[in-house]
Amino acid sequence: MSMKKDTARDKDEKEIATLLDVLRETGMRLEALTSGEIDTATDPEGRTLLMRGTREQLKRNEAARQAAILNALPAHIALLDSNGIIVSVNNCWKQFAGTNSMRGGPEQGLGINYLGVCDCATGPGSREIHLAAAGIRSVLNGSSKSFSFDYESNSSVEERWFQLTVTPLSTDRPKGVVVIHANISTSKRDQLDLASFAERLALATAVAKVGVWDWELATDVHAWDATMSAIYRFQAGELINYSKWASTVRPEDLSEIEGALRNAVDTKGDGAAEFRIILADGTQRNISAAFRAVLDASGEVIRLIGVNVDVTERKKADEELHSNQAIITHLAEHDFLTDLPNQRVLRDRIDQAIKIAARNMKKFAILFLDLNGFKYINDSLGHPIGDKLLLSVAKRLVESGRASDTVCRFGGDEFIMLLPDVEHPEGTGSMAARMLEAIGAVHFVDELELQVTSSIGISVYPDDGMDGETLIKNADAAMYHAKGSGGSNFQFFHPDMNSRAIERQFIEQNLRRAMERHELAVHYQPKYDLKSRAITGVEALLRWTHPIRGPISPIAFISVAEDCGLILPIGTWVLEETCRQARAWLDAGLPEIYIAVNVSGRQFQSEDFEEKVLSILDEFRIDPEYLELEVTESLLMKNPELTAPLLQSLRQKGIRVAIDDFGTGYSSLSYLHRFPIDTLKIDQSFVRQIGTADGVSMVKAIIQLGRELGMRVVAEGVESDLEATTLEAMRCDSAQGYYFSLPLPAAEVASLLELRSSTGVTDPDELVSVT
Repeated sequence: MSMKKDTARDKDEKEIATLLDVLRETGMRLEALTSGEIDTATDPEGRTLLMRGTREQLKRNEAARQAAILNALPAHIALLDSNGIIVSVNNCWKQFAGTNSMRGGPEQGLGINYLGVCDCATGPGSREIHLAAAGIRSVLNGSSKSFSFDYESNSSVEERWFQLTVTPLSTDRPKGVVVIHANISTSKRDQLDLASFAERLALATAVAKVGVWDWELATDVHAWDATMSAIYRFQAGELINYSKWASTVRPEDLSEIEGALRNAVDTKGDGAAEFRIILADGTQRNISAAFRAVLDASGEVIRLIGVNVDVTERKKADEELHSNQAIITHLAEHDFLTDLPNQRVLRDRIDQAIKIAARNMKKFAILFLDLNGFKYINDSLGHPIGDKLLLSVAKRLVESGRASDTVCRFGGDEFIMLLPDVEHPEGTGSMAARMLEAIGAVHFVDELELQVTSSIGISVYPDDGMDGETLIKNADAAMYHAKGSGGSNFQFFHPDMNSRAIERQFIEQNLRRAMERHELAVHYQPKYDLKSRAITGVEALLRWTHPIRGPISPIAFISVAEDCGLILPIGTWVLEETCRQARAWLDAGLPEIYIAVNVSGRQFQSEDFEEKVLSILDEFRIDPEYLELEVTESLLMKNPELTAPLLQSLRQKGIRVAIDDFGTGYSSLSYLHRFPIDTLKIDQSFVRQIGTADGVSMVKAIIQLGRELGMRVVAEGVESDLEATTLEAMRCDSAQGYYFSLPLPAAEVASLLELRSSTGVTDPDELVSVT
């Protein structure tokens, strides 16, 4: 681009120089004709008139020749005499004079004193016109050999530039001058474009921090721009050679950049490289370089030109981005709490294990582990403690496995371990046993000593499934079977377990809709005083009647409700329904009786449990003294430090508390006396053994314990006269069971209460016969 613009300007200058030479020659010849230098000529016969005629003809011929030459040139040209009067112009000047209203004589502009016109100029452009007049005078008076300057002449159409050139017609004495206004608009625009481009390029390289360099190979001269010097922290204009530059490059990078430069020279092409430099202050910068070989006319490389960019910050950003991408990828593939692989990674590794096992005719196993009672720890001690416990469990699971095993947190308190390449599937039982033992050992969390058990289900490829989803589902089914078998054990998958899993899924799905469809109901089993055989209270028992299956046993759905969280809304509904019914009995004039409501572990651990109970009692105007909450012995002992204060608070509000299924847990006297318990309920498993000596001794001991602690004792599940009379003889306070009455709908309980109130009947046989 720059080479073309230089050529245009050179062309203009050459044309002007040629023009001046021609004008000087023709002017001198015309001057010679008009000045009488060729005055006379005689031949041997003395014919001078012939020469005068010839002289006039020569004069006219020379003038015509001069006019033809001047008109052929594309510049505005005028010949001025020594006084500045225009004596000759070309056609371009005539157009110029006509445009500028410069008229005189038969030809436009002829006879005008050009200097006088210039002296009178005012307004825009007058400064340049006065400058032109001064230049012309300097040539006419001999003080300057020539005069030239560029000026701008704008029209309504375009911007134009001219070059004024003034030269004398004669070199020995001033007899006039040639004034030329040459249109240099094209070359001027090219110059301005080139300057603008150079300015924009300089600005762009400065803003982009791109350093530009030029290296002349023969002389080892390096030309750097300001940005290039700034990158290397050199002074602007400082002399740079190859050695000085190379000394800044890290030694381990120098050979690579030198090789790239040498290759560009050898191939006469382009090159690029990235390298590091060490600045004077010891800091390191990363440089990206691009360069190109420049050839001479013979095709030999004479220079290398190129750019350097400081990419240090970009490198850091790239490294940070790469690091962030690695972090994001890790987070996407690992559990946020335990940092174990998540389900996404697990499923991928199971797919890989299937391919390897299928190819090599091998087996692998999946162990599905669930923590027992973790919800209680989470709710009672808080999620931070629960999270730390999960971390401890995860650590122990990883330590229990092999390096080739994958331990994954599947969700919540569920974990899966993938055991690849299992030769004997039965051997996975020993791994499961180690996992149970490791998880069951005491976990030290903050200042607490926590113990948690787990249940494990095992599935084996290809025996229990040909794909990952089936293997996980079957291991899950086996885990639930282990949980249903008492927990803290492991079970291998068996096809029969699928039917149980399907049943469980059916129960959960339908139980969610049971409340909306009004399929749930509360029945009440009366409690009788064993001495008077009078009804002293009732226990509220939940019943579910499915529209297709009919009655579904509480044994089938209560544990499912506990696991899936439905026990919370269901438990609240049972308490509300029981208190609503108690209010209805009281409003009907029936006597007040104690109403016992079973409380699940999840209800008892909820933060607003006490507030919710008091709110319901207040809503239905029930005296707290007549509400008895039944909690299991194992629930009380899970965390006695948290349980005792809640029981104390409930007792202070007047609410009675009973321990349900007493004797099946692991309470001790050292803990039991700390709880504000009103009632001990003997589990029916002990009542069934009353016919044996050991059974009698056990029941008698429980009754004696209750009496010593100041508690009422109630026997559950009494189904025979022997059991009833034996319990009465042991001074057991009350009893309930099929011997006395089945759980009854509210209306039938109301009839019993009404009958007792009106007849005074106390004998259970009579009560039963009446009902």
